Amino acid sequence: MIVRRALRDDWWKVLAYLAILAFNVIVVLRAYPTFEANLSQLMNLMPDFLSFVAAALLDAGEQRLQVFMGINHFFKGANMIGPAAAIILALGTVVREVEIGTIGLLLSRPISRTRILLSFAAVHLLELILPLTLVTVSLPLLADCLIDRQVELLPFLWANLHASAFIGMVYALSLLIAVLLNEQIKVAAVAGGVCIISFMLYFIDATRPFTLYRLSSLDVYVDIVKGGPLPLVEFSVCLGAGAACLAGAILVFREKDY
Repeated sequence: MIVRRALRDDWWKVLAYLAILAFNVIVVLRAYPTFEANLSQLMNLMPDFLSFVAAALLDAGEQRLQVFMGINHFFKGANMIGPAAAIILALGTVVREVEIGTIGLLLSRPISRTRILLSFAAVHLLELILPLTLVTVSLPLLADCLIDRQVELLPFLWANLHASAFIGMVYALSLLIAVLLNEQIKVAAVAGGVCIISFMLYFIDATRPFTLYRLSSLDVYVDIVKGGPLPLVEFSVCLGAGAACLAGAILVFREKDY
């Protein structure tokens, strides 16, 4: 019942999420020939913080398109588009039921609170990861069709795995906030505020190591798409923090009175 309702309510959100991810890649690919032709001049305009990205692109050689696509798809997808989608989906869980007055009906069913929350989480994580993966798998085809260039799929799949872990962590954090608070606007403000402030602090050298986005940074995706290994420390932290937030949400939901 919960799964069917979530799928019915979320289909248009998932389609919008998929469309935005695909549109981002298409725009990036269409702009790439011009970008590549003016690479040296454009590199001079980049701020110091992005100097390593400029160096990575200049040194990439035949992998330049691979790096360019990886930066634009995964850094944007995991750090901007994905978290926004995660927060929106988290708003459709128990906090929505509280606001519309159906939480009592939901809890009256012969289903444990743990199963209720896990059902929401399972559906939403699938809705977050599947569109990202579909666009990732299509990257070589899009590159071939739009600009007649070839890229390798395997490094993108590893980067997709890491990006999925990060987005899952953001969703679990948003779900915890949704269980703690009883108004969607408060959940959106707190969860969105955490992400926005953390993203802003990511671009400051002194605070970057202490932000959420250090786990999903530009250099992480540059290394992966160039054929480097999955960053096990960052990946493990994303999985561990996500699991801890989900466990915390379950514990709070099981004890909370509505």
